[in-house]
Amino acid sequence: MDILRFEQDRRMSDVVVHGNTVYIGGQICTQREGIHAQAEDTLAIIERLLLLCGSDKSQILSAMIYLSDMGNLPAFNEVWDAWITQGCAPARACVGAQMANQRCLIEIVVTAALENRVQVMGDTSA
Repeated sequence: MDILRFEQDRRMSDVVVHGNTVYIGGQICTQREGIHAQAEDTLAIIERLLLLCGSDKSQILSAMIYLSDMGNLPAFNEVWDAWITQGCAPARACVGAQMANQRCLIEIVVTAALENRVQVMGDTSA
């Protein structure tokens, strides 16, 4: 079974597809201040990456959320609840974590299903 990697550099790939599973590594966005803005931006990145490999947010199986301050959880949940496809809530965990980038308030790791393997860009296998 092939392994497909998207948006990779020497250290890591943002997305890896194996079989019918999509693995999105920890995504952050520090262009704006505040938990609402960073959550919206990070979720937009995840949505773009899912679409890039032929999936979408309704196919998310699990999400691991890291917050620099657990006091931001209620505000993050507001953004998450508005973003996630109704009826498609994934398994989810959220923990407090020290971030490598001090401006970063949130990091999200996602695993999703890939309904139809042929949809993967550049992949012609079935």
